[in-house]
Amino acid sequence: RARNFLVGAQICMAAVLVSTATLTVRGFVGIWASELPVAADRLLTIEVRPDEEQYPNGTDRSGYAVRALEAVRELSGVESAAVTSTDLSANYAILERIALPDSKGAAHDGWSATVHQISADFPSMMGRRLLVGTDLKTDGPPALEALVNQTFVKRYLGGVEPLGQRIRCSMVTDGDLTIIGVISDSHVRMSPSRIRPEVFINYRHPVPARFSINVLVKASGSAGALGPLVRQALLDLDARQPVGRAITLESIIESWMDPMLEMTVATVCLSAFGLFMALLGVYGVVAYAAVERTQEMGIRMALGAGREAIGRLIIGEGARLLLIGAVPGVLLAAFISQGLPKGMFRTVSALDASNYLTGLVLIGIAGLVASALPAWRVLKLNPVDALRVD
Repeated sequence: RARNFLVGAQICMAAVLVSTATLTVRGFVGIWASELPVAADRLLTIEVRPDEEQYPNGTDRSGYAVRALEAVRELSGVESAAVTSTDLSANYAILERIALPDSKGAAHDGWSATVHQISADFPSMMGRRLLVGTDLKTDGPPALEALVNQTFVKRYLGGVEPLGQRIRCSMVTDGDLTIIGVISDSHVRMSPSRIRPEVFINYRHPVPARFSINVLVKASGSAGALGPLVRQALLDLDARQPVGRAITLESIIESWMDPMLEMTVATVCLSAFGLFMALLGVYGVVAYAAVERTQEMGIRMALGAGREAIGRLIIGEGARLLLIGAVPGVLLAAFISQGLPKGMFRTVSALDASNYLTGLVLIGIAGLVASALPAWRVLKLNPVDALRVD
């Protein structure tokens, strides 16, 4: 019994690992295989973080962003350009406190969203479609208007009509923002983590010191060749400011996908090892039981029992072990999956039954093969030889 318990525990852990590996592989493939809405090799970004002594307030930093955008747009080979306060190469998001005032002037506190200061072309350059409402106008003084994404509407507004709703944002002190449009969520391959609620406001609003100014450029040809020209234009604008290196969106996406690939490969290797060890346990227990019962099998065959019935008897020993270990393992895997990184599973539900059914099928097939080997050895014996086994 102790031996059976240990093997059952091995099968349980193997079921957890195989089910988790299945979920991880499906999540990675779903993200990797999704088609990008933009030509990532034609987009590049450069970060500038204005010096606080030379640009001491948000209005000065906003003025620098306006001049930087104008300078880059004049370059040959630039199809379009935009600025944003968000570092596109970062794998994290800066959250701002928000509130939604109701008709009585009260507010629902404790909510947060990623707030982006952007120029008008930014959403379209990133493949973000306007779903309802109007685009953000950024060619004049900043109005108290905002765009929000689909996730913002689903999480905070429910079935309420979003257009005309007011947002109270911690980084905008002039007053409440009015939602004028809803844009699509970021593409799964263009976001390093799970999709969050987002608010987009005019980049001419004062830029907080904690934000950088990021120039996004769409090249008419190769973005890599245009990078040095864009960087030099920003240095010519103000050589005292630290201008980062030009990074293509293609390389940024690859840097996000690499850790996901490494995690997927590691999970698959670990699950393969766990499955192998569990199958060794199943084989050992069934083989031991088959040897112990060889004389019994010889008697059964001598009394007329068919080889199929003898085979089912031996394989049934392994099937019982699989059932005892695999079912609790799959249930445990479903529980553990709730604590896994959400960024990996944006294209598949962690509670999708097909993930765990696949794990059960894989363990079942492998376990039956491991049980069939001892059965095959016993069935090869002549009944007379089986009776002579000590």
